[in-house]
Amino acid sequence: MSGIVGAESKSTVKIGLDLAGNCAITVVGVNVSGSVSNGLSVAYEAEFGSENTNTGIGFVYLVPRDNVSFLTVYGLLKPRLTDKNYLVGQLGYSLLFFDTTDLNSVMRGITATFTGDIYYGLGLGFLLDNNSQIEILYSMTKGKGTFNFPGCYSVPFTIPFTIDYSKITLSYGFKL
Repeated sequence: MSGIVGAESKSTVKIGLDLAGNCAITVVGVNVSGSVSNGLSVAYEAEFGSENTNTGIGFVYLVPRDNVSFLTVYGLLKPRLTDKNYLVGQLGYSLLFFDTTDLNSVMRGITATFTGDIYYGLGLGFLLDNNSQIEILYSMTKGKGTFNFPGCYSVPFTIPFTIDYSKITLSYGFKL
């Protein structure tokens, strides 16, 4: 019996529909949160495994929506529950991309610096056949940054912020 990804291939490409998303932005201790638009994500995973558990590495790109996008690299753990079902665990690091065009049109001279932060996901997968799968995954992607203001009287200042971006993804994967 082969591992979750099968004997033929150890690589999977996934197309995901991101649903029920929420974004919380915290600036100077003030938290503002709200729903985000549904959207797509694209992932690639390389797995190494045994009969009962696969491990690997993955990359996922959150297609931009609501001025936010992430590129994430993660470690992967997929323990089998049955011949067709498995758990999904992901832990990694995300790079944050934030479009500040709208902000700059209102407040000229403001720039922003972005850095990544931790990413984690937990879900359940179902093998449809030897070459395809469906997964449902809850994930949390975090990001950090600073807004850089030119300041009054030529004295610049920065304001740090954090972003917590959670979503549920329903994905279809096919083996390469």
